[in-house]
Amino acid sequence: MSQNSQVPCPLCGALGRIYKPTRGYRGILQCSRCGHVFAAAAPTGESELYDASYFEDRAVSYAEFLAGEPHRWRTDFYHGLLKRLEALTEGRRLLDLGCGVGEFLLVAGKRGWEAEGIDVSEAACRIAAERTGCAVRAGILEALSYAAESFDAVTMLDVIEHVPDPRGTLTVIRRILKPGGFVLLVTVNLRGLSTHLFGAHNYALDASPAGPGHCHFFTARILSTLLQSTGYEPMAAETRDIYIHNLALCLRRLTGQSDQMEHSGRGAQGRTGAALRAWLQNNALAVHGIALANTLLLRPLGLGDQLVLLARRGPGAQA
Repeated sequence: MSQNSQVPCPLCGALGRIYKPTRGYRGILQCSRCGHVFAAAAPTGESELYDASYFEDRAVSYAEFLAGEPHRWRTDFYHGLLKRLEALTEGRRLLDLGCGVGEFLLVAGKRGWEAEGIDVSEAACRIAAERTGCAVRAGILEALSYAAESFDAVTMLDVIEHVPDPRGTLTVIRRILKPGGFVLLVTVNLRGLSTHLFGAHNYALDASPAGPGHCHFFTARILSTLLQSTGYEPMAAETRDIYIHNLALCLRRLTGQSDQMEHSGRGAQGRTGAALRAWLQNNALAVHGIALANTLLLRPLGLGDQLVLLARRGPGAQA
């Protein structure tokens, strides 16, 4: 592929160029106009991509969830997100877009939210509905009929980076949000510490068939601009944490092992990352150390691997 491509930017339509061609990124482009970074070839057949094996491959986290014991640090994060929404709205009708097997729905339900979920994976939807008792629908938002102004909040947790057309999805979300309702996004932070440290080896920037299936790699600025252009008022943006896969990569480098991520299947965690996650579950001191680094370094400097952005539906006609 030449440095200039014929692949249009999914946000503005301008042609993309190879992203940092000397750094070894595979299949990633950057828009020549707006600067958005995106995968050259978006995954096709989403329902096949996110089949039962996609969730089974994440055996450590999802097996625990199916046993009724999600990771505490993830559920603590979910409680924090919901507390933020609860401070802003008295409404309690929520739609979780890309709900997976329902971890967030479970927490929301326990906090008194009337929560619903959508996921492209029928296998995940069956699990989510059974485990949470929430209404869960299989499919994509654009193809499902929700009445206008139905929800007080819509969440997309590690989802918008998978969506082929983020602009179109945010436009539909705005239609089904009540006036003054909120959208809460969690996604990959292109400006995170792992990008600076690991470059093309950053797990979240792996656009290969064995990677996590990400189509988009946002910065706070570009995601805020996208939200503004689709009729929202961005309210707060922050970054947090380091992906477990990248923490595992750091440990492999420190111990002189290869940078090559070991995958057990499409979109799967590396085996090293899975083992590290299991070890952390039983080592509270290490978890507290990571939390301290998150508080003192990653959040203040905007270097977390995850970007969290909250926006309110703006006034006026549909964007």
